[in-house]
Amino acid sequence: MTARLVARAAALVAAIGLAGCPAGTTKSAEPPAACAKAGDICTFSPGKLGLCVESSDATALLCQSQH
Repeated sequence: MTARLVARAAALVAAIGLAGCPAGTTKSAEPPAACAKAGDICTFSPGKLGLCVESSDATALLCQSQH
């Protein structure tokens, strides 16, 4: 009984090891530079993310740095 359980566990570990993890995407799409709505993620500058916020007078949407 114990030997059978150990054999099954070893087979499961081997199967998972051989299958591995699915390949991830190498690069995701960059967020848009312009804001569509408050709370969206935007590109503040190359390589830096920002968050779309309303201007202080609530007339425009701005991309504010998250750094």
